[in-house]
Amino acid sequence: VLFSLSNFYGESEDSERALQFRRSEIEIWQRLGNRTREAVALGNLGYGYIDLGQYKLGRGALEDALEISEAFGARSNRAYNLQNLGLLHFRTGNLLAARQMLEEAILGMQAVGDTWGFAGTNIYMGLALEASEDLERAERCYRQALELSIELGTSSTQYDSLAGLARCALAGGRLEEARQIATDLWTYLTESSASAFEFPVWAYLTGADIFDALGEAEKSRAVVKAGYNELMAGAEKLSDPDWRRTYLENIPEHRQMIAWWERLQG
Repeated sequence: VLFSLSNFYGESEDSERALQFRRSEIEIWQRLGNRTREAVALGNLGYGYIDLGQYKLGRGALEDALEISEAFGARSNRAYNLQNLGLLHFRTGNLLAARQMLEEAILGMQAVGDTWGFAGTNIYMGLALEASEDLERAERCYRQALELSIELGTSSTQYDSLAGLARCALAGGRLEEARQIATDLWTYLTESSASAFEFPVWAYLTGADIFDALGEAEKSRAVVKAGYNELMAGAEKLSDPDWRRTYLENIPEHRQMIAWWERLQG
């Protein structure tokens, strides 16, 4: 029940309550001596911390989960722990460590036949490669994730993949391709919601940068405004002011969105 409640509140973007249930779940598994289920819960807790920019707490939980998973030969959970540690290293700017973790996670996902996990790890790898300016490999990762997402019918990895491909097209000077993807993403964001994205703020930033490069200043401003409002709505759900500040300052795309917004106000 605690596992289901934590998932529910996580999907409902009530991160603090989701983490509370995660911690309670871990305590029960520890009392029962079920180390494999404890490792799963620790991994989920670690991801929750990363999602809020609480990297020290996230790393501790994920490394504990990884140690347990390796001790018990839980290959699938090990792959997910490596995937999330890769995301953590990406967000803290340690790109070499991020790529190393994610390469190992990709091999792990392939070994257990987890296609959805493999697609998600490719998106994380795309982000790390993009930040490393290895655009050709980043684009291959995004494209592979997109193809698998369409095959599986999973919208989250599909739209995050498209956002990555749009950024690669922009960086490569393929403006018409970038425009087409950005227009489709912006239409989806305005007609549906950002809930289909794991990284919604990246999607808004992608659209803003592309429309700005195309000289469509009014559309770019509209995307920034919507993205900023989405970001602030997430921050307002955090009751602890220190956690709210960390959420806004520690996550790279959040800093970029705030900088975009402040430029518009200036």
